[in-house]
Amino acid sequence: DGFSPSQSRKGPTVESHDACRFAALLTRLVKACRFDGNQESYAFHRQVAEILSDFCTGSAADICWLLPLAELGELWQALLHLLRYPSISIQVDALLGMWSLSKAYEAEGSGAPPRPPLEQLVGVIFVHLLKLDDTVPVEESRSAWLLERLGPVSATQAPPNFSAWRSLLAQTQGFDLRVAEGDALAFGEAYGALKVRGCELIQELCWPGGAKGVARQSASEGYGALCSNAAHFVQRAMLINGASEERLAAAVFQVALLLVERAGPRVLKEVAKEGDSTKLESVLQPSLALLQQASTPHSFDRALELIRLEFFSSWAPM
Repeated sequence: DGFSPSQSRKGPTVESHDACRFAALLTRLVKACRFDGNQESYAFHRQVAEILSDFCTGSAADICWLLPLAELGELWQALLHLLRYPSISIQVDALLGMWSLSKAYEAEGSGAPPRPPLEQLVGVIFVHLLKLDDTVPVEESRSAWLLERLGPVSATQAPPNFSAWRSLLAQTQGFDLRVAEGDALAFGEAYGALKVRGCELIQELCWPGGAKGVARQSASEGYGALCSNAAHFVQRAMLINGASEERLAAAVFQVALLLVERAGPRVLKEVAKEGDSTKLESVLQPSLALLQQASTPHSFDRALELIRLEFFSSWAPM
């Protein structure tokens, strides 16, 4: 159950101290969760992730009010640790916890949130949304780039390449399917939940507090920074050449545009309500720069061109 805001905000109480101690305990437990290939330890890690996610979603407002910034930052780092765990189920729990804290923090106060930088979070989500199987080859330098975007993997042994990362995901997927009695739809449902939660978090991070939050955005945060990150990923997709890597190029291109597909229309709709030309320009300029990058001529590829046309026909900010 959530802690009562009406009671906790009168001053330090037993409940507030309990919240701080519980958060510290969960943080220590989470940081000890590293995938080792054992199904029993993986089941325990899933339970820890679920408890932390439930704690954040059920008591987000009180957590943001009660915890000192340093401890709140540690809680964010614990969620980031789970987001880098090779399990879609655990990643979904991490995203839900992050979304809850992000939304509650903006409602509670102002100033820079004690969370990881937008670029770091977007990079991890970008890698997770790449729906690549073992039949899609990933060249060594591109593999290194993807692992760099992902960051330190929460496993006892760091994967040497992206193929090894996919193998770890497949292993936990196998554990989850056995728990679900072999449900063939389990993986598709899990990936769908990951996609939804990832996009929801990005929307919240790129436009904190709605249009009123534009004044607090910086070059490295907010909607403009999201567009810059997406444009960088689009550029990387354009650099992938060769018939053997067409599917990789299409996947990178598609996810790069997906990052802003939902956030862009929402941001434009919110800022348009105010009728502030300065704020409107702060949305249109990065949107235009991204569209120009996505429109850059490239050697013709049917899959890539289809993704481009679908995006242009559905995206509303311009």
